[in-house]
Amino acid sequence: MTAKPNYFKIGVFVLLASALVVAAIVVLGADLLQEDLVYFETYFDESVSGLCVGAPVELQGVPMGRVEKITFVSRQYDLPGDPNVYSQYERYVMVVGSIPAENIAHTDMMSSDSYLADAIAHGFRLALASNILTGQAYLQVDYVDPKRFPPMDIGWQPKNLYIPSHPSVLSTLKNSVDKILLKLEELDLQTVLENIDGLVVSAKKAVADADVAGLSAEAK
Repeated sequence: MTAKPNYFKIGVFVLLASALVVAAIVVLGADLLQEDLVYFETYFDESVSGLCVGAPVELQGVPMGRVEKITFVSRQYDLPGDPNVYSQYERYVMVVGSIPAENIAHTDMMSSDSYLADAIAHGFRLALASNILTGQAYLQVDYVDPKRFPPMDIGWQPKNLYIPSHPSVLSTLKNSVDKILLKLEELDLQTVLENIDGLVVSAKKAVADADVAGLSAEAK
């Protein structure tokens, strides 16, 4: 007499086999899709409004990587100084980004402290930029005057490669305008105007005393 098949055992076997197949696909697929990424971090002492996770990191308009994390420095590191006293570092914004290793010509050199330090000494910086059409903010790699934009002073050891930032164009322009307005406020405009009026009066008197009409007649 033929034995009846055990459908329960067959079902369990099919489910287990399917689960193993799915797990293998997930593991192998993750290995295939995983990129070799180089992580870096930078800090801003200004608003990063418009910048979001996933925003591009560009070098001369060429996409290099993406923004991975945006937070405050105080949430990631113990700030130097007395914890009971306000620190300027509390307002610093920390941005973590990643760049695929294939987008870096010399990955080993980039990871080298000496190579990165030399690049920073030559003005290697990150800055906030904005797309004129979409208004989306992104990170832009720049080479600037290192004397005008020295690296930001920090009091902790970064967990990733540290690339200093420099103020955005908008922030630099705002600071320049603020300085001009401050200088104008310091000027004694009333005294300046009185001096100008005095110069005009003196000039008119000098012209009158010179008897220009008489001199003209004599010249003729």
